[in-house]
Amino acid sequence: MKHLLSISLLLFSVFLFSQVEKDSLFKKDAALIYNTLKVMHHLERAVMQYHLMPEQDRISTGQNFQEYLEANVLATNPVPDVDLLRYLEIYIKKDVPQNWKSFMARVNNTNAKMLLTLADKYGYPSQQRVEKYAGAYNLPNASVIFAVRPNRYYDEMAKMLKKAHKKGDLSDHDYNLFLAIGGEKQYLLTRLKK
Repeated sequence: MKHLLSISLLLFSVFLFSQVEKDSLFKKDAALIYNTLKVMHHLERAVMQYHLMPEQDRISTGQNFQEYLEANVLATNPVPDVDLLRYLEIYIKKDVPQNWKSFMARVNNTNAKMLLTLADKYGYPSQQRVEKYAGAYNLPNASVIFAVRPNRYYDEMAKMLKKAHKKGDLSDHDYNLFLAIGGEKQYLLTRLKK
């Protein structure tokens, strides 16, 4: 019993130290985190605007996708210091997505990967944490939106969000949103267990 208590105390102190360390790093890099989230939200908005645009409107603008990308995504970058093509891991011109569906997949996967990276390094970038350390959060919605979009990181995302929810970094509302949209089966199972 004494050993169990010692091990429990050790694990708790490691967890606490880890969280304190992440909070300290979050505070130090708050502006970088905020700007990264701005870029993520900008790309999300651009993808959804094009996705929701009726085909007739796309045709009537006279813009092909490449022109739309240049004029409405790259030229309106809210963080000029960030090269959006590099953020999307596009290093040569032939890798630029040729249509909105491939662009949407690229944005969804890159944003999901970035959310996982931010959460791993700093802890989940909740609205409350960003406001606390960066002093503002005037972004359109919670970062959980990046998790509900179709992406190749669903399993890792589900684990990360569950952990963030248990720690209190992710609100019940946002976690339930993820479960309802991103994982209908898991959402229904959790509702049936209650």
